[in-house]
Amino acid sequence: MQRFIENYQGEHFDVVIIGGGITGASVAYEAASKGMCFLCASRLKV
Repeated sequence: MQRFIENYQGEHFDVVIIGGGITGASVAYEAASKGMCFLCASRLKV
């Protein structure tokens, strides 16, 4: 797994979603269906 910051190349996002639970997934789905570019940040639970 790679950290985002190690590969960030200056992309711009329309929406930044914090949390990848059901609400974050729903927001990501809606953003994608509207053609938006989004970033979903979620912590890894081990």
